[in-house]
Amino acid sequence: MSLILEAGQPCPHGSRCPYNKDNECWGAKGDRSVKFNCSHFKNGRIVEGGSRNKYDQTGQMKIIME
Repeated sequence: MSLILEAGQPCPHGSRCPYNKDNECWGAKGDRSVKFNCSHFKNGRIVEGGSRNKYDQTGQMKIIME
């Protein structure tokens, strides 16, 4: 199960999360106006080996390339 953060709730793991480089992860920000679903957090642990798009404001946005 992923970590779901309500609007305005900062991620409790933001300071040590490898996906929050240069404070670019929207989940780590406390001034969000939308719910954030972090798919990099499963079963109580941060899953490494992926990447986080710094423009992804909900944790569920996909990149569409044409």
